[in-house]
Amino acid sequence: GSNIFNIFTVLGISSLIKPLSIGGITQIDLAVCILSSLLLFIFSFNSKISRLEGGIFLGAFVGYTTFLVMNS
Repeated sequence: GSNIFNIFTVLGISSLIKPLSIGGITQIDLAVCILSSLLLFIFSFNSKISRLEGGIFLGAFVGYTTFLVMNS
């Protein structure tokens, strides 16, 4: 709860000082969101997420973040 409060507080105060511009969601963003949700749904049939599955999510996160940084 406090993390959400902190994010909204920092973003709210900083947007009062200078308005923030946020770009729209792209097709790639939507595809990553849908694919990660489907993977989580498939992996959730077991009672735990294994190390391999966690590694897949970590690799996907690193890859997507790298893609976003390289294209900005």
